[in-house]
Amino acid sequence: MSGTKQLRVFFSSLCILGLAACSDSSEDEGATSKTEESSKEVAAADRSSTDGTPAKNPKLHPVKQFTIVYELSGMDTGTLTHHSKDWGYHQVQIKDASMSVMGISQVTKERLITKGREITTINLATNTGMRIDNPMYDNLAQAFDGKDPMEVGEDFMTAMGGVKTGDTREIAGETCDVWTIAQMGAEQCVTQDGLTLAMDVNMMGMQMKQVATSVSRKNGGPKDAYEVGEDVTISETALPTLPDGTQMDLEAIMNGTGQEQQTTP
Repeated sequence: MSGTKQLRVFFSSLCILGLAACSDSSEDEGATSKTEESSKEVAAADRSSTDGTPAKNPKLHPVKQFTIVYELSGMDTGTLTHHSKDWGYHQVQIKDASMSVMGISQVTKERLITKGREITTINLATNTGMRIDNPMYDNLAQAFDGKDPMEVGEDFMTAMGGVKTGDTREIAGETCDVWTIAQMGAEQCVTQDGLTLAMDVNMMGMQMKQVATSVSRKNGGPKDAYEVGEDVTISETALPTLPDGTQMDLEAIMNGTGQEQQTTP
C-alpha cells in the first residue's frame, strides 16, 4: 500500500471512532475535572438527545458536545471545523483547504454530516453531494455499547500500536496528552476528556497535520450546519472502498489483531 493510501486508512479509522476530525475525500479519492464530569455523564446521562435521538443510539464520544477549529498543513492546507453533539451521534466537519500531492493541487470546500450510520458529503462549491450508509456502523455501535467511550478510544489507540508518552502540551488553551503510533509515523495529542487537539502523520515524506486553534464545549455548532439544505442536490450511493479495493476491518482492529482488511468482491 502506498504512503498516501496508508495515511488515508489511518485517518479514516480514527475518524470512524471520533478520534480525529476529518472531512470525506471521496471526490479526490473515492482538565481533570472535565474528565470526571464527562465520565459521570457518559455513565448516567439520559440518552435522549436534544433533537429526539432515541435511547438506543450509543454514545460514540466521551464529550456530549463540542466545536473545534483546526489549522491544516502538509498535504492539506487550510481550516477544518468539527462540530459534534449528542455524544458524537451527530457530527459535522466543514473543510476549506487545498491539497497538493506530487505537484497536483485541488481545492476542497465541503461539509460532511454524520448521523449515526448515515454519512452525507456536500460539495459547497457546486451544492451537490452524496449520501452513503456506513456498513461499519453496526460494529462501531457494538464496540461502544454499554462502555465508556474514553476507554474504547484508548483501547483502539493501543490496538493500533499507540503509546501514551507521558508528555503533555498546551494547545488552544487546553492541556493534552501526547500519544505516538510509531508504525504510522503518527503523533496525536488528546485532552483528558477525549478531545483531539492535534494530529501529525508523516510517512514516506508525506505529511498530514491538524492543530486546534479554538475549542468550545458549550455547544455543538449551529443547527443549520447539520442540515443538508433545500438547494443541495443529493445522490444515494454505496460506500466507496479504499483506494486499493479493500475495507477496514474495525472488529479486527478493536480485537488487537492489527489493521486487517477484507477484500471487496
